[in-house]
Amino acid sequence: MDETIRCPRCGSENVEGGKKGFGVGKAITGAILTGGIGLAAGLMGRNKLQYTCLRCGYKWDPAKEWKKNH
Repeated sequence: MDETIRCPRCGSENVEGGKKGFGVGKAITGAILTGGIGLAAGLMGRNKLQYTCLRCGYKWDPAKEWKKNH
């Protein structure tokens, strides 16, 4: 069984993985739309794993991609 991580879009093995960080854009948008509580929106998803293809730039959540294919 091949366990090499490949980009689901282009098939490249040149991928980088890491946790998503604080979303400044989400925090600002949330603060504008809903006030101070919107700052919490910037923290949503901060601990989720995300892969990025260094060839085509595609970003994906490996758990969602696995569920889609199994």
